[in-house]
Amino acid sequence: DVRESDDLRRAWTLAVQTADRYRARLGPSHPYTLYARTNLSIVLRLLGRPDEAHLHNVEARAGLESALGLTHMMVLTCRINAASDLSALGEHERAYELDAETLRRSRDT
Repeated sequence: DVRESDDLRRAWTLAVQTADRYRARLGPSHPYTLYARTNLSIVLRLLGRPDEAHLHNVEARAGLESALGLTHMMVLTCRINAASDLSALGEHERAYELDAETLRRSRDT
């Protein structure tokens, strides 16, 4: 995983390319396209751009929940990432609440 090798510039390039390719092939609301945006958001957060990261996760989460339901693994992962974004933005209470709700949903799965 390029992201884990600390080559964040390359990871960002690959994440953008992947999201763009999925969008072009499958459309903007396909779960793979939305999940690619979640992966992009992780790189953005690691690059110190949590506002952009959170925007991607909020939009991806809405689409994934609509397409897959509230307890699908992609949805739960997106929610965890969104909570990390909130924490990076200093919104610790909201991050905690989102993580706690995600944990409850995970246990129900």
